[in-house]
Amino acid sequence: MWHRSQSGLAGKSFRETDAPPDQYPAPSPLPSAGWLCRGNIIGIGAHTDYGNLTILAQDDVGSLQVMNRDGDWVEGTAIHGTFVINIGDLIQRLTNDVYHANMHRVVNTTGREPYSIPVFIDADFDVQSSNRWRLRHRWQPASL
Repeated sequence: MWHRSQSGLAGKSFRETDAPPDQYPAPSPLPSAGWLCRGNIIGIGAHTDYGNLTILAQDDVGSLQVMNRDGDWVEGTAIHGTFVINIGDLIQRLTNDVYHANMHRVVNTTGREPYSIPVFIDADFDVQSSNRWRLRHRWQPASL
């Protein structure tokens, strides 16, 4: 079952939904979005944000990395007092891939503690979403 492959709070949450095992996609071959703790490196594994947008207020400790089109990790430049806007999977789907949800991760090798505040902008649970763009439909209609 998909939720058995997950660990921690996310795995517990999925077990408690009593959803059928085939409701969720197969595990990704990419590293889990769990916490990374190796020596003095602390962060969050590679993932995309599932919802609409994530707004991240950041300090000057750089730790955000984004995967580019070649599959290489690019270090983001942290500028104190600025915001990072991440497009989520739902926006990618609603726009038929016009906008892309970038794979990103947090890897802090600075030895300093970063402070960042994410705000997740997502639809209500019962909202039905549909693609209104006049493009070839890549995705089947989705409901949240």
